[in-house]
Amino acid sequence: MLPISEFSSSKEICAFCIGKSDKNPKIRHCGILYKLEDQEGKTFLIHLANPIQTRNDDERTYMLNHSNFYWKSFADCPLSLQRLLKSICVDIAKNHQHYPYSIFHDPSTIFEKKGTLKLGTNSNGLTCATFVTSIFYSATKKNLLDFDSWPDDRDTDLVWLNHIIDVYKNEIIKLKKSIDQLKEKLLTLKESSQEFITYQHKIIEYDKYIFKYEEVITDLSRGENECFVRFRPEEVVGAAEIPFKQLPLKFQKNELNDGAEIIGQNLLNYLNLER
Repeated sequence: MLPISEFSSSKEICAFCIGKSDKNPKIRHCGILYKLEDQEGKTFLIHLANPIQTRNDDERTYMLNHSNFYWKSFADCPLSLQRLLKSICVDIAKNHQHYPYSIFHDPSTIFEKKGTLKLGTNSNGLTCATFVTSIFYSATKKNLLDFDSWPDDRDTDLVWLNHIIDVYKNEIIKLKKSIDQLKEKLLTLKESSQEFITYQHKIIEYDKYIFKYEEVITDLSRGENECFVRFRPEEVVGAAEIPFKQLPLKFQKNELNDGAEIIGQNLLNYLNLER
């Protein structure tokens, strides 16, 4: 694992990265670093942030916001596949789409041409971790993880679940305050003015986001009452050390490797991060 600051000077085209949340040290976040070889090696960090926000941060931005992140190069993923991985990241970045967030993942979820997301039958969104695994699958047509081998509803996952619900609730509060402020401004404007129309459009836009966030809270809250499977960032990033031919990575130790549970814990220990 290397500090995120060293990626731009490396020879790597892309890599998985991981770090902790500033607000909650027990919450980890992951994404993909990639380099544009035809643009003087400009580097970006693409990740599914909260709430319902796809970020494609340039080096200056990710160093400002994620300077505590670390990256891991691939054990032996073919260079041609790494270039495909990078291409999909570029397409997603150009798409400017905010993909839905959900804990219920379907391994058949894929990013099609121009970064269009096609959710699997049993999925209604992604997490930061499944955002990464879906990009990997889209590029290689091979699953990074053996999803069926993962246990459901691990105790510490409720910490993460409640954190995400709180994030969305706070966003709703902020948006409702913004709407109230806009409505007050509308009272002082004429209906025919451009400013009036702009504020109206913003209120409609904010209302749509509130509806989305409430949907997400409902989905996440369901996970407290029925089994859900969480694929943790350290398990996804740790999979990079597995030879491509040994993928998908199983959860438990097996004849090929230590398994994602041990690999993920070792990664956290190395970075001094909490579960």
